Amino acid sequence: LKDLLDPVRIYQVQADGLAQSFPAIRTIDTRPKRLPAQLTSFIGREQDIGRVSELLERDRLVTLAGPGGSGKTRLAVLVADRLLPRFDDGVFFVPLAPVRDTEMVPSTIAGVLGVKEGPDLPVVAALEEHLGDRRLLLVLDNFEHLLPAASVVSRLLGAAPQVKVLATSRAV
Repeated sequence: LKDLLDPVRIYQVQADGLAQSFPAIRTIDTRPKRLPAQLTSFIGREQDIGRVSELLERDRLVTLAGPGGSGKTRLAVLVADRLLPRFDDGVFFVPLAPVRDTEMVPSTIAGVLGVKEGPDLPVVAALEEHLGDRRLLLVLDNFEHLLPAASVVSRLLGAAPQVKVLATSRAV
C-alpha cells in the first residue's frame, strides 16, 4: 500500500477457515486527494508554481486568472497536489464548467466533499458545519461564469478559518 498515489478500493474475502477480523489498514498518507489525473508530465513554470504556493501560504483565497487555454487548471492541480501535505483534511477539485446556475455552486461543492444537506439544513449551512475546523484546500475550476457565487465562497471562508480556496477563472 505504500506506493499507491490514489485511492484504491480494497475488498475482504470471507470464507470458512479464513480470519474474519483484521486491524485497520494503515497507509503512509491518509489525507483525501480528489484531483483529476494528469495524463502528461508538467514541464517548466517552476516560478509560477512557487509563486502560487507562496500566495496560498499567505492568503486564503487565490485566483488564477487568464485567457482560456493558458494552463490555469493544470497549474492549480499541480500546486494543489504539491501542497497536499499542508492540508490535513485534503485537497478537493470542484469542476464548475458544467454548472450553469449560480445557485448550484454550493451543491456542486457539497457533492465533491460528500456533504449531504438535510430537510432542516440548507446546503450552505451543511457546508459551513462540515468545513468548520477542517484544514483543506478547495480548487474551484472555471469560476468565470458564476461570479455571483463569490458570496458563497466568502461565506464558507468566513465559517472555516483553516480552509483555503484556489480558483481558476477567465475573469478577475
